[in-house]
Amino acid sequence: MKTLSEKLKENRLLIIILSGSFLLKLCILLMLKHMILLGDEVDYLWHGLRIARGDTYWTQNLEQGGYVYFEPSHWGPGYIYFIGIILRIFNEKIFFVKLMQIILSTISVFFIYLLGKRIFNKSIGVLSAFIFSIYPTLIAFTHYLWSETLYIFFLIIIIFLLTLFSGPKTPGLPVQSTEKGYEILGQMEKWKQSVS
Repeated sequence: MKTLSEKLKENRLLIIILSGSFLLKLCILLMLKHMILLGDEVDYLWHGLRIARGDTYWTQNLEQGGYVYFEPSHWGPGYIYFIGIILRIFNEKIFFVKLMQIILSTISVFFIYLLGKRIFNKSIGVLSAFIFSIYPTLIAFTHYLWSETLYIFFLIIIIFLLTLFSGPKTPGLPVQSTEKGYEILGQMEKWKQSVS
């Protein structure tokens, strides 16, 4: 059994990539912490504050207050509740929402490594993690109040779980996972028709 120091030495490059990803995004956050919110960010923040202050996602009462622009189909509740919970815990400080997005993005880098390692090999996993960690668009997403960072995190976790539970490591794993997904959807459709 390997000791902790041996494991750290073996994964030194991955640790550098994860640390670098986190520190780069944190430095950018500290430099841009007073950045003005624009577009959807304003709406996400407004609805997140509503949730943080104990309101609900549904907006029947908002029309009386003059805010009729909100249409629940424009923004799903997931990210709004994510923001709302963080704002509630951290006394309505936007900085902590962005910090949590940086943490989620760094965890995503790790799961990209695990995916690459599981589907191909460790070298591909490290390269994939590096590319994902320095991709400018993904770095930018962590500093906006947009849902992309949260949903990319969930997407990567779902793909990882699909590969984890789809059986042994095989070269055609992505194709097999897709076929299994279609098979499950077909079974769900049959069940739905039998119920109705």
